[in-house]
Amino acid sequence: MLDNPNSDFNVWRSRAGDIKRPQVSAVVMTMAGARSATKGVKDRASQMYVERAYEVAAKHSDLFDVDNAADAFVITDDFMSAGRISGALSIPIPQLKVGQFHTVSGSRLQVNESQVRYRKELEYLTSIL
Repeated sequence: MLDNPNSDFNVWRSRAGDIKRPQVSAVVMTMAGARSATKGVKDRASQMYVERAYEVAAKHSDLFDVDNAADAFVITDDFMSAGRISGALSIPIPQLKVGQFHTVSGSRLQVNESQVRYRKELEYLTSIL
């Protein structure tokens, strides 16, 4: 979108007085179901997805505000039920309490122990932005 001069974004940017094209500071990738049996290792499908994203970023490295586009990537886990609860009920993930139940779209969801890991990932993400 940023690189294609015919994209709606660039057409409207041009119509607005050729406003300077923004640069990408960070790419946040949330990986659903992205764990292998080995702790901290992404599954093969997720690894391929991340590698493909790196390839695309490298082709468009001039769109990034860092020397190496791969340095702009932040890869987090999918926030599963905590993310669904947080988004649907407007409760920040750090304020969710492990063990609590919430109803979202007719489903009863429980905040599990992974909320602690998600909170740490969000703190990391905030620190680099």
